[in-house]
Amino acid sequence: MKILLDLFDTNYTAFKKTNKLIGEHHLLMYVGLIYGPLVFATSYLGSMLPLFGLIVTLLGYALVLSNYFYLIDRATSGYKTEWDDVKNGFTVYMRKIFGIMFIFWVANLLIQLLVVPLVSGFIGFALSLLFMIACFVVFNALPEVTYKKHHSEMDSVKYSMSFVKVNLLEWYVPNILLFAANYFIYQGLMIGFSKVFVNLPSAVAQSLSIVVLIVVLQFTLGYTMIYRGLLFSRLDSTTRQKRMFQRGK
Repeated sequence: MKILLDLFDTNYTAFKKTNKLIGEHHLLMYVGLIYGPLVFATSYLGSMLPLFGLIVTLLGYALVLSNYFYLIDRATSGYKTEWDDVKNGFTVYMRKIFGIMFIFWVANLLIQLLVVPLVSGFIGFALSLLFMIACFVVFNALPEVTYKKHHSEMDSVKYSMSFVKVNLLEWYVPNILLFAANYFIYQGLMIGFSKVFVNLPSAVAQSLSIVVLIVVLQFTLGYTMIYRGLLFSRLDSTTRQKRMFQRGK
């Protein structure tokens, strides 16, 4: 019963704060218009460079993630988010994010070279898929650890795993609900597009669908990341016993 009360109170607080903050940080609804071309440009350039292509591609993703994490960190820490923050945010966490992505790339490469060749085709594919799923589950809090904690790349990976282990229910229950909400919103949009734009020319319907989808997904992503940031800060700074004591329960 205490676990359920803690889950409800903690997430109700995060829910209220997120609803307030998402309305104050409209910038999160537009920054995707900058990130998209940047990722496309670096990915294209990376594909043209056989020796340094991977570095360029990872660097593009690191710049975008650094900028977005910086905006989310400011939003969840009580600061305003302005266009100057967009200009300043590309390099704040870029080095750390690049290092973390490189660590996972090396781990995946070792699996592909040393493990997958030892098994049959389907099993090898299954192992690669399981590795990606395991990383997503075990290191799920890594984005928040990256911008909330001042750890090195490897220590961030370790801390993320430790955090999830300590806050298993408190972290995964709301995140599963957030994932489900985002999934149903996306499916609802797809169904809505098929009905609302049914009489429009195909090119027009597709263009309108993409525009609406980009706007809505930026909103839902911003909402999710703010919620996760607030939840992480709360769980990381307290224990279940401390939270219950603070509520007098």
